[in-house]
Amino acid sequence: MSKRIPKISIHPSLWIFALLSFLSGQFSSFFLLFFYICLHEIGHVLAAWLLGWKIEKVALLPFGGQMQARGILDREILEEAVVTLSGPFVNVLIIAILSTFFQDWSGFQESIKMNLQLLVFNLLPIWPLDGGRLVYLFAASFLPFKKANLWVCRISLFGIALLFLMILQQSFQLQWVLLLGYTLFCCLDHLKNLPVIEQQFFLERWKSDQGRGKMIPEIVKQELTVKDLVKKLKKGKRQTFILTWNGNIRKLNDTEIAMIYFRLPPS
Repeated sequence: MSKRIPKISIHPSLWIFALLSFLSGQFSSFFLLFFYICLHEIGHVLAAWLLGWKIEKVALLPFGGQMQARGILDREILEEAVVTLSGPFVNVLIIAILSTFFQDWSGFQESIKMNLQLLVFNLLPIWPLDGGRLVYLFAASFLPFKKANLWVCRISLFGIALLFLMILQQSFQLQWVLLLGYTLFCCLDHLKNLPVIEQQFFLERWKSDQGRGKMIPEIVKQELTVKDLVKKLKKGKRQTFILTWNGNIRKLNDTEIAMIYFRLPPS
């Protein structure tokens, strides 16, 4: 388990929300929201630490945070789902504690509303929110790595467009426009960097523990190149391909395919 304390930073968007809260006379509410955002992110960090993740940085955002960790692209899906759900679980736990012991507190109603908003917003199926990550993990359970990422980005862009239309039809709220604008930027940036992220995933598979997980055999009927096979690799799953190789039937596991891929001359 990595015990190194991660670097903590505050995203510029959070400062914008702080300024808007100050100008609108709701600075005390902002501090209360910031407190709950920190608790939400602590849930993610504690779960990741318990599972031995190497956390490098935590950036605090108006709706939660972004945790950067090394070597998680090929983590098992269930393990990553636990870390993803741990943040929303903290909000549910806070609501339960407040409803049980603090109903007479003057800030009770506001705190319940804040935690509900954090919970609902974070569970929207939009990247990089917790809900978007859950959609990605579901897609990654049966799709290759790149296809799963492409699908979550498509679903996210559709969801962002739908929410923008809903905002335009209702009363205009700047904070929602800023939040959705940030998720749109993150989604487009993820698409832009996906080729590099995919290469990092291949590298993690090459360097992964060959004894981890149950090997899943897959029969490849037609003769494929190594570059074709490496794109069939799935997140967190050990795979063996049974294929025709130079006229002979051969078995290659995922680690071997990734190794051959990185030793090929550049095309």
